[in-house]
Amino acid sequence: MGILPSEMNADICVIGAGASGITAALAAYWRDPSLKIVLVEEKERIGQKILVTGNGRCNLSNRTLTLDSYNEGAVRYEPVFRKSMADEVLFARLGLMLYEDESGRFYPYSNQASSVLNAFLNELNRTDIEVRAGSGVTRLEPGKQGIMIGFGNGEALLARRAILATGSPASVKSNRSEELVRQVGDRFIPFVPALVPLRIRGEQFRSLKGIRLKAAVALQKNGKTIRLESGEVQFGDGYLGGICVMDLSRYVDDGDYQLSLDLIPDRAKQGIISFLDASCSRSSNAAALLNGILPRRVGELLMRSMFPDAFSMSAGSLTEEDIGMVADLLKRWIIPVSSRCPMSQAQVCRGGVDGLDGETLSSARDPRVFYCGEIINVDGRCGGFNLHWAWISGKAAGEAAALSAREGIYE
Repeated sequence: MGILPSEMNADICVIGAGASGITAALAAYWRDPSLKIVLVEEKERIGQKILVTGNGRCNLSNRTLTLDSYNEGAVRYEPVFRKSMADEVLFARLGLMLYEDESGRFYPYSNQASSVLNAFLNELNRTDIEVRAGSGVTRLEPGKQGIMIGFGNGEALLARRAILATGSPASVKSNRSEELVRQVGDRFIPFVPALVPLRIRGEQFRSLKGIRLKAAVALQKNGKTIRLESGEVQFGDGYLGGICVMDLSRYVDDGDYQLSLDLIPDRAKQGIISFLDASCSRSSNAAALLNGILPRRVGELLMRSMFPDAFSMSAGSLTEEDIGMVADLLKRWIIPVSSRCPMSQAQVCRGGVDGLDGETLSSARDPRVFYCGEIINVDGRCGGFNLHWAWISGKAAGEAAALSAREGIYE
């Protein structure tokens, strides 16, 4: 294909206008405003996924962040993390005020994700960056003259540098990241859901749909504990969710898994026994024994799992051994896991492009191509860690692409 008209050319084309893509475009512009930068997005509006993060509040980052907050793939990109461990400077430049909660999580001061997107949109409007929404990229062809970027409508754009920020299939209907990475020729690790609820076995758990409770949760594989988390768990229709469960889901693959819930983590077994002994005289029947501790449906399910006639039994008829069994169950309620929930319920994915330059995030096959965000094999815990990666990887890729384009590196 010959050279396209100048209006169809760009110094840098950023493909994907989510959190990392918008950041990459702005970082490239801030580094060199003379560059022609085009930001393309398949959806009709840019940055839409930002609006649903953090339950609409947008948990931007986390004070407690370390490399241990991420999967093993993050170690390769330590220079990126080391350079931008805190990104308050980025948000101050956008005019976005933040606050930090008691757990070290950063949020916009307004507590609204729309404030974050509006800050980015306002800054984009101040620049010469060309935004093309509703433009899905289907083809990426690195060649001698540049990188030919083909769109679904048949149009094409020739760019000196390209930044792929197309994300992952998590919570979206379709995603072309793997296809585009393979067109460049880089190594790709297949996506799997991460930060996703876990499907649980047992029809009895469906009766708990909508229940939320706090617990210490151990993920066990083949009977051995491999990870511990604590927080609120949420029962759905055949699955268990909540931040602590989704953090544990990152360690689930093939095998025999189960969740062990300590429903009263701040009390020792003997203290629980003493409380239950005193409660026996106040409970109308055995099924109601745990109503003062747990949501009613949970308590009744637990009691019936041990005493099928719990509704007709007198609580006072429970023996010392029975009370000990109840206390044991409260400290170790086993829920079998069948699998992770599907990609449509995932917040992020594990997998993606691998083997990039650890500092510039440039391609191992073509140094004119850069990557940022969730398309890279880096995923973190709940709590702002994944958005933090989006900001800092977008900044790193944008600045590196601008420097490369300005100095004519690898032309």
